[in-house]
Amino acid sequence: MNAKPPAQANRKPQEPRGGLLWLLAWTAVFAANLVIPMTFANLIFSERKVNGEGQDLGMALAIAIVWLLGGMIGLKSSDRRFKLISGGGAVAASQAFPMLQVILGLASLVFVSWALDDPKSGFGGFLATLLSGSFLLLASYLAGVLIHRTRGAWRAAKMRFLSGGGNTP
Repeated sequence: MNAKPPAQANRKPQEPRGGLLWLLAWTAVFAANLVIPMTFANLIFSERKVNGEGQDLGMALAIAIVWLLGGMIGLKSSDRRFKLISGGGAVAASQAFPMLQVILGLASLVFVSWALDDPKSGFGGFLATLLSGSFLLLASYLAGVLIHRTRGAWRAAKMRFLSGGGNTP
């Protein structure tokens, strides 16, 4: 009784679209966003690098987690992909004047300094990088939401203008 009609029996199940392309685009945008945060982190942690306490390993693990989190968010829907890519591009471009990156990095360091006895330990590097990356991921998504809404508003205004509608005196 549960047999599918012949038209549906021959159909292949649809795979989520954009998987590999999304991950490649996400990786490029993600890498573009690492320039200032990695420079900032290397300046802070370079003082204690002689001791070799594992800050680099902690930072690398946190970077991988944030990349994976962004990748998983984007795999859920094309709308989220657009928001992360466009917003991530805007946040990457903002590194020309890196106020956002500096403020979020400092906020992460203040929290880690408050929470841990030794904020420059391997776990401190992991936690600071995870917090900074998560904040920047959120900033990218919110910038993408703003871009998405602005794009829609501009498109609607353009259509009203081209159709001769709208508020004309």
